Amino acid sequence: MIIADSGPLIALANLELIEILHQLFKEILLPQQVYSECTVNMHLPGAMIIQKAVHACVLKLKKISEFHSAFADPYLGDGERAAMSLALINNTPVLLDDRRARMTAERQHLQVIGTAGILLAAKQKRLIQDIKPFIKKLEDFGYYISAELKISLLKRANEH
Repeated sequence: MIIADSGPLIALANLELIEILHQLFKEILLPQQVYSECTVNMHLPGAMIIQKAVHACVLKLKKISEFHSAFADPYLGDGERAAMSLALINNTPVLLDDRRARMTAERQHLQVIGTAGILLAAKQKRLIQDIKPFIKKLEDFGYYISAELKISLLKRANEH
């Protein structure tokens, strides 16, 4: 099981890898706040894919009405706070890319996985052949990946 935040979920939807995420984690919980962020504008890339995945029960919506006090940082969005709170409640990994959110989650000893980690896990389980084309697509979508992370990721995937 994993709890998803909007950033990585939208990235994976744009890469058409939601099904790969489902193969890696049989249960993907999506706080209502995250779903709302992902589908607020159905014309944005990935929104329709995420909506279809919810309707197909690949992504399971969860209501969370209160955020854990550890996630009161005003610079965090409601989706991030909801995802981290749900992960803390369920003692399960959380899918996050935002640096500030990741640091906050790690301070609460949550296991954090990002889009890059999902790509690496998919490659290691032979669900995708190479991660380099997906990194290129992410960058083409305007997704920021530091040079350091890219080098590390490609090295770990034996694609340097």
